[in-house]
Amino acid sequence: MRGPNPQSAIPGSGPELPSDTIAATLSAMRASLIRRPLLIAHRGDSAGCPENTAAAFESAIAAGVDGIELDVRLCADRVVVCHDGTLQRYGGPRSALLRRPWHALAGADVGSWFAPRFHDQRLLDLDALLDGFGGRTSLLIELKPPRVATGQRRLVRAVVAAIAKRRLAKHVYLLAFELPVLRLVRRLDADLRLVWNRERPPKDLAAAAAAGIYAIDLDRRRLKPEFVAECRAHGLRVFTYTANTVAELAMTARCGVDGVLSDRPAWLVGRH
Repeated sequence: MRGPNPQSAIPGSGPELPSDTIAATLSAMRASLIRRPLLIAHRGDSAGCPENTAAAFESAIAAGVDGIELDVRLCADRVVVCHDGTLQRYGGPRSALLRRPWHALAGADVGSWFAPRFHDQRLLDLDALLDGFGGRTSLLIELKPPRVATGQRRLVRAVVAAIAKRRLAKHVYLLAFELPVLRLVRRLDADLRLVWNRERPPKDLAAAAAAGIYAIDLDRRRLKPEFVAECRAHGLRVFTYTANTVAELAMTARCGVDGVLSDRPAWLVGRH
C-alpha cells in the first residue's frame, strides 16, 4: 500500500487528490507558462461589430486571431450563419428561420441593430462563409440543431458535405452542446475535430473521449485547474468561453487551457 501523497497533505490545500491528477495539474500549469492558448474570436469581433457577420470576421482576422467561432443553423432550404432561431434580436421578424426560405432571408440587414455604419451587413449562408473565410483562419463552427432528429441529421450532413467539398477539414472545428449531434458528425467524417460545448463539466470524460471528442469548451465560470487536469488524463483538450477582462483571462491562464474565446479579439491578441 502506498503512503499518502505529500503534496496532497499540505495544510489548507483542500481535499486530497489522486497523485495522477496532481501530476496532470502541475503539467498543465507548466505547459501554460511555455505556450499560449489558441486565441479565438467569439462570433467574430462581436465587441466591435455585429456578431456573425462578414465585418466581424474580417475584423477578427485583421486582429491576428488563431480562429473564429461562429454559429450555423437551418433555414427552410439551406444552412445560415446565425446564433438565434429568429432575426428578432437583429431587428428582423420573430418568425423562425427554420420556416423561412433563403430567398426571403438573403437581403436581411443584420448590422444596423449594432450601429448604423453596419447597414450593409447581410445574413451569410454556409457557402458564403466557407468561400469567403475558409482557409484564412481556423473556423470553429457551432452547430445549432433543431430539436427533431431529422433536422439534426440534415444540418450535420449539409455542414460536413460543404466542408468536404472544399477540403477544409484541417481548418475547421465543429462544436455543439449536444453530444449525439457530435456523434452524428463522427459517423460521417473520422477526421473533423469535434468540440463539446458545456455549461458545466461533463461527468463522464471517458465517454467523451470514446466519442472522438477533441476538446471540451467549458463556460469560464465553471473552469478549474482540476478539471483541465482530468481532461488531460483522458486525452482531451480544454477551451473556454468567454474571457473579456484581464482578471478573466488571467484565470484561464492559471488553469492552462488550450483555447480562449473572447468577444474582443484585438485585445485578446494584444494580451499575448
